[in-house]
Amino acid sequence: MERRTVVFVLLSLAVWYTWLTLFPPPLPPEAVPANAPVPVVPAAPTPSEPAVRTQVAQRFEDLKGCGAEARWSNHGGSLSSLELPDRRAPYTVTPVWSWVMGGFGSWAPYGGDPGPAVVLSDRARAFAVGAGDLLGDPAQLTGAPGDARGRSQGLEITEKLTVVPGEPCTFRVDYTWRNTSSAPFKGPLWVSAHDAIPPVGGMFDRYTNHAMVVASVDGGVWTLSGFEELKAPEQVDDGAVDWLGIGDRYFAAFLAPETAHGTLVKSRLPGTEPLDGAHWIVREGLEPGGTHEEHMVLYVGVKDTEVLEAARPSLENSVELGWFAFFGHPLLWLLKRFHGIVGNWGLAIILLTVTVKAIFFPLTQSAFRSGQAMQAIQPKLQEIRETYQHDPTELNRRTVELFKEYRVNPLGGCLPMVLQIPVWIALYNVLLTSVELYQTEFLYLKDLSSIDPYCVLPVLVIAVMVVQQQFTPTANMDPMQAQMMKVMPLIFGIFFFTLPAGLVVYMFVNMVLSVLQQWFIKRTFVGPEAQVATG
Repeated sequence: MERRTVVFVLLSLAVWYTWLTLFPPPLPPEAVPANAPVPVVPAAPTPSEPAVRTQVAQRFEDLKGCGAEARWSNHGGSLSSLELPDRRAPYTVTPVWSWVMGGFGSWAPYGGDPGPAVVLSDRARAFAVGAGDLLGDPAQLTGAPGDARGRSQGLEITEKLTVVPGEPCTFRVDYTWRNTSSAPFKGPLWVSAHDAIPPVGGMFDRYTNHAMVVASVDGGVWTLSGFEELKAPEQVDDGAVDWLGIGDRYFAAFLAPETAHGTLVKSRLPGTEPLDGAHWIVREGLEPGGTHEEHMVLYVGVKDTEVLEAARPSLENSVELGWFAFFGHPLLWLLKRFHGIVGNWGLAIILLTVTVKAIFFPLTQSAFRSGQAMQAIQPKLQEIRETYQHDPTELNRRTVELFKEYRVNPLGGCLPMVLQIPVWIALYNVLLTSVELYQTEFLYLKDLSSIDPYCVLPVLVIAVMVVQQQFTPTANMDPMQAQMMKVMPLIFGIFFFTLPAGLVVYMFVNMVLSVLQQWFIKRTFVGPEAQVATG
């Protein structure tokens, strides 16, 4: 491989990892400027509503339906402790280095039984209904989840929560706000979703499966963060809201209306242990005697693109495949088809890697051959540079003539690799976000979506990288570049220990195929070096 190609690839990887470290994961900007108007207007008491609110004692009821279990609260009709009994929570993975540093005690690489998957914690206040002050109390309801009603800020509010039979797991949620007074209500009507959301850390936190607040506004997906610096509710965007939800990489609860509308506001509920999330303002104000109704679907379950699309087409976008999703969706479809053939996700990843490698074989073949050709004419190229170093015009002319004489394209080594980068990134995101890999076994691994606790795969990848370096000529590199090439496997090797095992399987197979391809080209390539030797 020509050295400029190698340097280009290394710099690209460095920029990519630096970008992920500084901005994990790549997300759109969150809040509007500080001086933008925020639609938060506390409602003034109406003549029929005293200024002092009547507090109803909080009461919980168990809610079960289509494979989900939760607690329903009469404070806003909100949900908490939402679990999926048929799905398991993430394993508590203990890597081998942690075991060694801990003194070689008892070691359980994947821990014990993690219990059922948890979508909402016991502190959550998800999909609560209310009116007026966003940071105030939600509606105080009486009755049961199927027919709950109460009052808030002078409005009569009802919530009906019913199970929709069949798959995927959905509930129908009907909200009604009714102004029974003779005065107009001037505050917002809202539904909110809040939970104990851990702060987003650095790049390594990208591979941690923790809860997030996500929403779709005008078709774009927003992942909300930065609640620690939030001083007051902030409008996220002025577009229509498609859905709002809370979940992790693989499971979620999403609330979606019949048609996109309303405004999304990022907010933090005050208290000794604040809850982070968002308010969905479905309408501003309500005339005397007026009624506003919302008919929504609440989806609870796995973030599988096909299942989400069946529940509500726009929910498919919650599985974010990054900037190159137009490559990611076909790759995900192909991964599922391979699994349908071989019945194992590890083998499906290998087949997908081989397929992608085969598709780009002509391009990589061209890149490798171009690199070999450039390496072959390096002595003559260096001679021209030394002879005409003080005459740039003649230097350029002689260099172009040399390339023409030996039919060498200086961009031939870079361009094919540049064209493949979007597909590599798309495949990376597919393997990182696919719920299909969640707790699936392959060889000695119990979960392709978590790290390899035995560190076998990362070590193998580093070893293959070292072998691959043997096919990278360094004779014409300056000493600094050559030294950097030697330590590069160790520099990037640390990342392999933090990646989900499914990703490392892909990287290992891809690198092995690359080494074999380079070896084949090195054995069979006959090009400018023969001419140089006799020229």
